[in-house]
Amino acid sequence: MKKKKFLIAFIFLMAFGFGIAAYAVDWTAQLKTFMQSEKTYYSTSIETLSRQQNSNKTGFKSSYGDRYVVVSGTIASDSVASTKREMNIYDYGVKAKINLTKSSLQILAGRLNTGDIVTVYGQLKIKGWNEDSFEITADYIDVNGYYVPYDSYVFYGSSSMNGQLINSLTKDGRIEFAVPRTWTDDYVMSSLTNNGINGYQFSLNAISPQNINYPENFYIFYFDYKTYLDYPPSNPTKGDRHDIEELVIKNIVDSLGGDFDVDVEDFKASSGKEYDYYLTKYRPKDGNDYRLEFIFVPDANKGFVCMLYLYYPKEGESAHVNEVAYAIETLSVGK
Repeated sequence: MKKKKFLIAFIFLMAFGFGIAAYAVDWTAQLKTFMQSEKTYYSTSIETLSRQQNSNKTGFKSSYGDRYVVVSGTIASDSVASTKREMNIYDYGVKAKINLTKSSLQILAGRLNTGDIVTVYGQLKIKGWNEDSFEITADYIDVNGYYVPYDSYVFYGSSSMNGQLINSLTKDGRIEFAVPRTWTDDYVMSSLTNNGINGYQFSLNAISPQNINYPENFYIFYFDYKTYLDYPPSNPTKGDRHDIEELVIKNIVDSLGGDFDVDVEDFKASSGKEYDYYLTKYRPKDGNDYRLEFIFVPDANKGFVCMLYLYYPKEGESAHVNEVAYAIETLSVGK
């Protein structure tokens, strides 16, 4: 496949001129590790889920089938089964069945009292011959605890995030993702304009409290096959896509050189979502070795979304890794 010679020249505007720091560093891939260990739960209500399923089963299955959600409900006198392997919780009279596969949750269920309000984090499964019901298999349950605001996302044990939706990566708005509202300040968010690329740079270390020692950046842009390839593939294989992604990586990180062996791999997050992934180091003029984690999401036969997380892998320097994971996990590529 002949590829148009293109250059995506990112200028890392953060202060790479800082003196060389003599710190022992952790070379673990912070973003990949976080996404493999933490799930993003979408907060909604049992009543909303039931109503949406009753009104549009096909749409409900597309939106919520196998999705990780967090819901709250009340314990009734007959909620917990005698086996402690399942229970029903109620929201304004609407019932949701909760499966309890973990022994720790079964023990917790045996201690619940009528009137307790439980918050359940788990995976929703479509059920019934006509796909007219659902169940949630619980990962965690909190009792009379933190209320997670509806229509927000949360990693268990952290604060919820209800961000700003962005849908301008393509002209038709079919690609959407959300970012925390602190990312949208003028000194944090800026547009990428190199070679007609449509995307954004987020200078995360500029978020209060500011980090003046090392940059922490997130980049996201859309790569259109028709724009950047002389012969756009009509039906690219995974191998074709990886080849193009590897070419993009080499153009971004020019220090890799033309003969550097870039090998994009498949990566599955704990949420079940799958990505194309590549990890490397980057050493600018300040002499520090920064970590670059690339994540790609395909857009059928049209192109793909490229995301890049840059940070210095010293403990505490990847301070916004959970917010980066949130932005990635909320990415939706329309058809």
